[in-house]
Amino acid sequence: TTHMTAEADITDLLALWKNDDPSFSPAFTLTDILVHVVARALQEFPKLNASFISGFIEEFEEIDVSVTSDLLGELYLITVFDAEKLLPSEIGAERQRIAREILSGNNTTRDVSGGTFAISVLEQPAIINQVPIIFPGHAGILGVGAVQDKYRRSENGDQLNRKVLGLTLSYDHRFINGLYAARFLQHVSENLLPSYETNMSNHSKTTVDLDFAGAHDSTR
Repeated sequence: TTHMTAEADITDLLALWKNDDPSFSPAFTLTDILVHVVARALQEFPKLNASFISGFIEEFEEIDVSVTSDLLGELYLITVFDAEKLLPSEIGAERQRIAREILSGNNTTRDVSGGTFAISVLEQPAIINQVPIIFPGHAGILGVGAVQDKYRRSENGDQLNRKVLGLTLSYDHRFINGLYAARFLQHVSENLLPSYETNMSNHSKTTVDLDFAGAHDSTR
């Protein structure tokens, strides 16, 4: 197992949540967009949507993405099935449904099964990058740190404050090589773009907080 890190500039993406109306609550969070983008990326990089079974590598047709969620101080792994077919708002609704089931003790084993690929999200502001451990049999796992403020120089020399997200891919060399891993990370980073405006809607707030810390506090 080895790992590779990258950074995604999500300044423009986070602008989606800038709203002065205190009643405004979007239909999805940054984590939901991450699940959406990763699921679509796995369609392009199927070797990462695979498992090592009985000595053989099996690529899955279904893309079931699991993502860690902090619920009342406990870390759970919530699985979104057929994630590549869902919009971020639909992913958000499914994650919140499962979270409510977990908190009420009514969740199924399938809801927290681990899926075909996993995303580990650690939202503490001091965490820039993390190197997650691959789940047994999986080809890889994506680790996500907190949103960081970084200054970048523009083309005309001005210093710009940008919002940057640290991404780390832990992967198994039995499935992929470093070039494949790099292309996957590049793809994910480049697709974290503000192309979701049409999916924004004003939903009622929930008591289950699944927001990505530091990204859009105004939505809580």
